[in-house]
Amino acid sequence: MNDYKKHVILYIDALGSQERYKEKENFGKILKLLNYLKCFENTKETKTVETKEGDSYDEITRTFKAISFSDLLVISSMIEESDEEEICAKIIGIARTYAQIVQPAILDGEFIFRGAMVIGELHHESNIIFGPGLVEAYEMESKRAIHPRVIVAQEIYKKIQKHIQTQSFVPTKNQMEELFRQDEDGEYYINFFSHIQQLNFNKVNTVIENNIRKIEEKCNKWGWLKRKLNQFKDDLV
Repeated sequence: MNDYKKHVILYIDALGSQERYKEKENFGKILKLLNYLKCFENTKETKTVETKEGDSYDEITRTFKAISFSDLLVISSMIEESDEEEICAKIIGIARTYAQIVQPAILDGEFIFRGAMVIGELHHESNIIFGPGLVEAYEMESKRAIHPRVIVAQEIYKKIQKHIQTQSFVPTKNQMEELFRQDEDGEYYINFFSHIQQLNFNKVNTVIENNIRKIEEKCNKWGWLKRKLNQFKDDLV
């Protein structure tokens, strides 16, 4: 490969980890987080295939490449620009992967994330990754995300909306509106609360409340999560 290829790119950063590195009592939590992020370097997505005989099996449909460095994680998937449905499937798959990452990170280590999802040019092979798409994702995360959220580029959200209207893939309109939400500042973001099991809402809420109380200077970040959790729970009623 001697040129960039188009990818869906997810870039996330664990917030507040640098301060935690300085405190020895956080060693176990940090190590657990980094090992957990590392395991996503072999992320795969499967679909259930039914045979003519009525049996079924799981078939690997695509592999998301991932690379982690310290508390950063980048997940990417190469796309063909002419295949809109496949692009949307990869966007949704990566968004759901992020939603799966966040819940145990909050519950087990009280870590929160900020990041961005874009479509851009990238070279990603093995443990080597670079390209303008990665720069774009980093700049969105550092300059626009602000809160502990993963914001979604307008290009990505427009593709999702187009396919919702044509209903050309399995997830319903309601499922997509739960997974991708618009914030008060106009940014679209991945709503990881849509993948939290009902029984864990109270656990997540407890972690958020504890951090609002004990980390006063960071309460704006945890306060944002508290508002979004309450909004999502209200919508479910």
